[in-house]
Parts: sequence; C-alpha cells; structure tokens
Amino acid sequence: MLVLMLYGIKNSEYHWCVPSKVYDYLGTGKPILNLTPAGEVNDMVNRAGVAYNARPDDPEEIAGVIEGLYQQHRAGGIAVRPDWEYIRQFEIARQQAKFIRVVLETAQQGTAAL
Repeated sequence: MLVLMLYGIKNSEYHWCVPSKVYDYLGTGKPILNLTPAGEVNDMVNRAGVAYNARPDDPEEIAGVIEGLYQQHRAGGIAVRPDWEYIRQFEIARQQAKFIRVVLETAQQGTAAL
C-alpha cells in the first residue's frame, strides 16, 4: 500500500497541483491510501481504481481505513482493480508522443495560415 498525502492551498476548494509522484504511484497499480483534498489528484487516483480514501484532517477516519486495509491484507490481499487503460495514458512515452503530435500539428497549422 502506498500513502498519498498532499497539503493543499488554504481556502481553495479544488486543488490542481499534480506532483510527479502521483504518476509513479498510479503506475504501480498498488492500493493507495488517498489522503488528498478534493482536486485533480483525488479525481485521478479514484478514477484509476486504486484509491482507499480518508479525509486528510480526520485521524479517526484514517485509522479506520488503515485497519480495514490491514484486515484485507491478513485475509489474503487488499482488493484493488486498477484501470490500466486510464493509468497508461500517463506513461512518459505516451505523454512525449502526445506532446510531439501537438507541436507538429500546431506547426502545420501555422504554416498553412501563411
């Protein structure tokens, strides 16, 4: 199990910062104890099918989720169903190819306008 904890910007209802470790965590396909506020990271981890969520400011809820994960582990393994199609879109090679495609398309559009 991986633990993902982010401290958000105060007084912001939604957080857009996505640290690179999030992509590394997703790529493992392992369960993630998701202690993130509402925002892009929270959405991504949940969409990937690997999140076990607890509010980052609620120690009792965090302890309950950890206890549940420990019991799953003792019973044979933590249930996780990674959505590999979703997760693989963030692989560096795919991101590089997408970036190159966008740059080339933009350059072609600029040349066509001349």
